[in-house]
Amino acid sequence: MPRKNPGTTPGHPTDIKIGICRGIGMSREDVAALVGCSVPTVDLRKTEKAAIEWEAWMKRVAGTFVASTKTQFEAQMARRLGTAGEIYERAMKSDDIDVAIKGADRVTDRVLGKSTQKVESTSEITEKHIFELPATTLEAIQALAGPKKIESAVIDVEIVPNEGD
Repeated sequence: MPRKNPGTTPGHPTDIKIGICRGIGMSREDVAALVGCSVPTVDLRKTEKAAIEWEAWMKRVAGTFVASTKTQFEAQMARRLGTAGEIYERAMKSDDIDVAIKGADRVTDRVLGKSTQKVESTSEITEKHIFELPATTLEAIQALAGPKKIESAVIDVEIVPNEGD
């Protein structure tokens, strides 16, 4: 059946979302979570015409973006690293062997990554801290921590029977 509008892609919104998500390389599980359906639904609907068309479109868009971004990134890297690269190059060509080795080491570390270095250390804790408190502070602490004294008045009570009882 021909489309009513040849320039538009028909399809269910779920198929369109599935196609776009698949076009940018999302996993089945991530597509299902984002679209709001199950993984089997993603597997079933990915073969729908709309899903296929939107997936192809998204791959083209993503590919164009990656290519243009890569070109811009490489130009920026060349512009910013040019001077640094020249300095390392001069260092490696130096007649002073120590300077040449340092330059080569830096370049090698940047290209290959620094090698793992094992560092061992031992230490002993021998510090002792002594705090001296003023006598008034010690007295206040002892007064608060010592046994508590409760003072009260004692009333003697004498029971006298009534004569009528």
